[in-house]
Amino acid sequence: LIKILILFLESKQLKYMPTINIKFGIILLFTLFYFNIFSQEELKVKVKIPINYEITANATQFVKQFFSLSNNNFEVSPYLAGIRVYKRFHSIRAQIGINYSKNTENGNFGGNKTEILSSNNRIGYQKEIRLSNHFSSFLGVDLLHKIENTNTFSSNNGFDTEQKIAENGFGIAPTFGIQWNITNRLGVYTEVLLPIMKSHSSNFQRSNS
Repeated sequence: LIKILILFLESKQLKYMPTINIKFGIILLFTLFYFNIFSQEELKVKVKIPINYEITANATQFVKQFFSLSNNNFEVSPYLAGIRVYKRFHSIRAQIGINYSKNTENGNFGGNKTEILSSNNRIGYQKEIRLSNHFSSFLGVDLLHKIENTNTFSSNNGFDTEQKIAENGFGIAPTFGIQWNITNRLGVYTEVLLPIMKSHSSNFQRSNS
């Protein structure tokens, strides 16, 4: 449009145009020039790094059993599943693990039954190091929260005892591991967790004596 206007003003028709039309043409020229620059700025594409999410599953317990590793070497992570929100190689992750176990022992004069229910929660930062298209390693640090309830019932010659222990703890843990990225939205990982926990507990006990 600007080139057409310039050619028009330079044509032979310019000498027949009144002064006011020349001024109007100059104003129109600058107006079109301004909007032309503005439209070019709008067309510039700004490259933004997207924020993605991923569902993760913890396979540390499976790997431990497969290789028959000992708990004396490191603590098995109790976190079963979680979500990771990441931008390139940096991410924030939140995970939860719920464990339940029951043990019953019966004898000639009585027996014992123990039930343990625990919930392990954490949130933290993770730095990813890409090894290939589907495998990566990671380093991170997490804030931990643990709740564990232990109920024990014992009976011996008609003498019954019940004990309840409730534990509540907080802590921090550096962690590192390896992850298999099945898809862009699903990953399976194994890790080494080094927790430092501070907890307190309450103990309740009663019997029929």
